[in-house]
Amino acid sequence: MGAGWLRRGGKKLHYWIIMLTVAGLDQLTKLWIQEYMGLGQSVPVIGNVLHVTRVLNQGGAFGLLSGRYFLFLATAIGLIFVASYYAVYYKPNKALQFGLGLVSGGALGNLVDRLWHGGVVDFIDLGFWPVFNLADSAIVVGTAWLALLLLKSRG
Repeated sequence: MGAGWLRRGGKKLHYWIIMLTVAGLDQLTKLWIQEYMGLGQSVPVIGNVLHVTRVLNQGGAFGLLSGRYFLFLATAIGLIFVASYYAVYYKPNKALQFGLGLVSGGALGNLVDRLWHGGVVDFIDLGFWPVFNLADSAIVVGTAWLALLLLKSRG
């Protein structure tokens, strides 16, 4: 069995490219943060507006459900599986592949963290919002994108 199943129907691999790019960039930024910053260390980037602060989040969004390791693993794996299955077998348009790729890439980036570190490495600190990372941003933007597509298709 070759890689032909990835191109089912001759479609380009937009979903896979977006997903792997998001996960890769997320992991690269987290590796850099872990290499050059200690846990809890914070460095101002733009005055009091933006700091880079290294934390390890063992919960979900906003640190909710801390300690539910297997719940987050199962959720991420399920999401990636369902989105990948949909992208391969239902051949959605590029706009839908983009949203699915963002959400899946973010889930994959955070899944890798949970497996390697027991929690998610967060570092973008706006001061008024819980510290987050690129994967979290991709999940939020991808979810909003998919919601807009859904609303547009119903309107």
